[in-house]
Amino acid sequence: MSNLELLAPAGNFDSLRAAVVNGANAVYLGLDKYSARAKASNFGGDDFGCAVDFAHLYGVRVYVAVNTLIKDSEFVDALNAAKAAYGAGADAFIVQDLGFLIALRKALPLAEIHASTQMGVHNKEGAKVLEELGVKRVILSRETLIEDIRDIRNSTALEIEFFVHGALCVSFSGNCYFSGLISGNSGNRGQCLQFCRKRYTLDCGEIRKSGYMLSAKDLMLLEDLDKLIKAGVTSFKIEGRMRRPSYVGESVRVYRRALDCLCDNKPNNEIKCDIKRLKAMFNRGDYCKAHLFEHTSDVIYPYINGHMGLKIGSVEQVFGGRATLRTDKNLRSGDGMKFVRNKTEVGSASVATVGNVMGFSGNVKKGDDVFLTTDSALVNEIESRKKYLSVNATAVFKSGDTAKLKLSYNGEEICVESENKVEKAVSAPIDADRIEDIITAQSDDVFEVKLKKAYIDENIFIPISSVKTLKRKAMSELKARILNNFNRIEQKNNTMQDIVVNFPKFSYISEKKNQTFVQVESIRAVELLKNYDKFIDYYVLNPAEYDIKTANEFYNRFGERAVLNLPNVARGGDISVLRNIVGESGINNFIANNIYALEICKGKNVLCGFMMNLINDSFGGDKIASPERGNFDNKSVNYIFGKMPVMTFCHCEKKNITAQGCNNCKGYNAMLKDEQGNEFNIRRHKIRYCYFSLLNSVPIFLADKARENGVEKTFIDFVGFSENEIPKYAKKVFNGEKADFAFTRGYFNKKLK
Repeated sequence: MSNLELLAPAGNFDSLRAAVVNGANAVYLGLDKYSARAKASNFGGDDFGCAVDFAHLYGVRVYVAVNTLIKDSEFVDALNAAKAAYGAGADAFIVQDLGFLIALRKALPLAEIHASTQMGVHNKEGAKVLEELGVKRVILSRETLIEDIRDIRNSTALEIEFFVHGALCVSFSGNCYFSGLISGNSGNRGQCLQFCRKRYTLDCGEIRKSGYMLSAKDLMLLEDLDKLIKAGVTSFKIEGRMRRPSYVGESVRVYRRALDCLCDNKPNNEIKCDIKRLKAMFNRGDYCKAHLFEHTSDVIYPYINGHMGLKIGSVEQVFGGRATLRTDKNLRSGDGMKFVRNKTEVGSASVATVGNVMGFSGNVKKGDDVFLTTDSALVNEIESRKKYLSVNATAVFKSGDTAKLKLSYNGEEICVESENKVEKAVSAPIDADRIEDIITAQSDDVFEVKLKKAYIDENIFIPISSVKTLKRKAMSELKARILNNFNRIEQKNNTMQDIVVNFPKFSYISEKKNQTFVQVESIRAVELLKNYDKFIDYYVLNPAEYDIKTANEFYNRFGERAVLNLPNVARGGDISVLRNIVGESGINNFIANNIYALEICKGKNVLCGFMMNLINDSFGGDKIASPERGNFDNKSVNYIFGKMPVMTFCHCEKKNITAQGCNNCKGYNAMLKDEQGNEFNIRRHKIRYCYFSLLNSVPIFLADKARENGVEKTFIDFVGFSENEIPKYAKKVFNGEKADFAFTRGYFNKKLK
């Protein structure tokens, strides 16, 4: 297990230092642009080179996140940024954009590429596609089941990276359009405004509940590392480029200990204590295991949407605006508290003096639970940690000769000489103890020099400044020697590799320019559109349940006009269901909304769906352009009408709030209402497992704009509409009538941030 890697976030240099000092094997960080954590400090210019050198001195690898969607106007700049980072020592690139991945491989054929979790890879089929594209490592989506991790290990030679700690997105990886659709701040470009952390009311008919209904708990897999190792994970990733350096440091220390114990086959006797320390640093919702062991796992904590902290006691008494706490914790000045009653935050406090009596804000009462949200002593401890590289030194100070200092570290050895010679002392000799003190004094952030051998004549003189200069020179040369080991084979910027990628094509029935796709949930919906059949070239089935019978009925009705929309998530037994439909239903036309579908649809007619987030022209296959592209793409199919799914859930909202199992469930209709009164329908679809789409509150309407701009290929989406609504909206879309209903222009002409 010596190849296991602990991978830590570095949102700034202090976090980078905390990760390195506490035992990370690798760090991931962003440049000043094109990072999925655009609001972190990140690294640009000389800062990046300094960060890489610091990490490399400790033998820590540096992975650069270029993991946003790249606009056409940004392509050249993004490639140049990657080339500069590669030249400065980046060990690998984390990439989301499929077209950019191909371009990066061509521009830097020797560079190591990791497929970002934003690509949504969660099964062996998707992993195989990426392996064929030259990816070395896949960062699996947090929704991946452990059985699928095993399949990826057994089916590919890819390295497997998996998140083990930190924040969770409630929506399936790479498929959240909520922030971007509302504001233009795209989560797929690192600008998420986190609308999932706001309050909503969930209405499931007989069940109605208000709270933070989309706020996911934090992930914590500290107790499951052994299972992940056995499944095939080799890189264990901590999320947190937006979190404090102390959080990074403590998370790394805790997971380092756990991995070391597993590697040494020793029990981790500190794990319970370590979990408490992690909770005090940051935890949302008391942690969860995401979907690793359960396909519809409970990941939502609707009561508190921020840091909960560590429960340390209760309120014993309240008097005169002050509270006395019953706790075993020795509280100190600078500690922070949160008061909770019935899972609801009712107050807070900051400790001003040592003791368990304090003032507070809010409506605090006797018996309220007390949670520690800031442990000042723990933070101070973490921030005071240091890690030095132990360097062995040999000093030679012989009269009449130059002084020599030899340093050795981890098999590397250098020897430097002073510019002036050591002389016989005339009046003020420098003794051996003084020379040794200068050499071993802690004067560097990285090296700790230990003098192993010293050959120093008596009654000699050399300026103290010369001894210090000798030491600085020696350490500088040793650093250069260590960093030289990270020098890559020279690769000129104009070196290009011709990479042929056969992305799927969609062969149209006719050669006419205008092609219209209409998506429906059932044959019944098509019957409601019979007056507009002449406008429709293809009917796309997006069923409530994927099964061979439904697919066959659709094909028998529409023949070569039938298209099946393949879902963006397919885990475990889902794949066998979909493979059977693809191979046996007669349908030959498919829409692929995740990269796995390119594998199971080989030899078929495939159009890449908008959930593959293809916003630029670099992709070589046929596609429905991502609505996040903004303006129309005349080379692709364009989404011009529909209640676009803004999120995809792998958890069940009803199950989450009722704690009922899946037995005897026939599905349900649900609605989510925000604080402004906007209503978002939750649509369930089933393969083997159930999944849920959060549909936008109002439809995107661009039919008129498409006509004005001469758009030839269009996608019209009637999923999520009632039988009464479909004819009403179809009339406006197909007859060119003015919309007399609430709608949005979506991303059209919106500056996507």
